[in-house]
Amino acid sequence: MVRPVAAASVLVIDDTWTSGARAQSAAAALKLAGTSKVGFVGVGRWFNTDFADNAKWLIRRRRTRWNWDRCCLE
Repeated sequence: MVRPVAAASVLVIDDTWTSGARAQSAAAALKLAGTSKVGFVGVGRWFNTDFADNAKWLIRRRRTRWNWDRCCLE
């Protein structure tokens, strides 16, 4: 069943988060379809600190204060 999304607020839930590109594409498509607000939640992301330089990256991120204007991957 397809329901109209015009003027609706939509929450997209995904089990994968890497670059955020799919979330951005989904939000753009929903906005073009007429939604008023789009939110996205990525759940179940496993962060392997043994892979590449992930441990160093995580240490640097923990020293950085949260900022809504900065991408989480910067």
